[in-house]
Amino acid sequence: MSSGTSAMRVDNGDWFLQSIINLVNDSNLRVGIILCVNGLLVFGDLVGGHKYFKGFINQFVEGRNENINGERLRTSIKACEKIHIKDRLDRQEILPCYIHLQNARIFDSNGTLVSGSEGIWWRGRVSEISGFSLDYINADAIG
Repeated sequence: MSSGTSAMRVDNGDWFLQSIINLVNDSNLRVGIILCVNGLLVFGDLVGGHKYFKGFINQFVEGRNENINGERLRTSIKACEKIHIKDRLDRQEILPCYIHLQNARIFDSNGTLVSGSEGIWWRGRVSEISGFSLDYINADAIG
């Protein structure tokens, strides 16, 4: 975003959360975050979209069925990453509509884990988030 100008809104998401997402998308920051989404609590590490797509590709290809061509999957998902990067460059003044988490865990309102015990890659619409809390900020390079 340009300094001194406000970013354009394209949905009804929280502008403050969208500003944090922009900061993470444009850096190597990793931010611990807790989201409230339709009555569920989603815990995880907020990461940039570029990190999400790379991690998702690796996890998806590793867990694939042997009858599926891993390289073809990788190429298809990399095309999505390129669209994300181009979209970010084309729309620098527009606040992000999606949030990306690494090591996400999802809990229902009773505190029961509804995702797997290992963290997952998670992507959601900012407009669906009713509240959030930051846990920590880590500026280390994400590998």
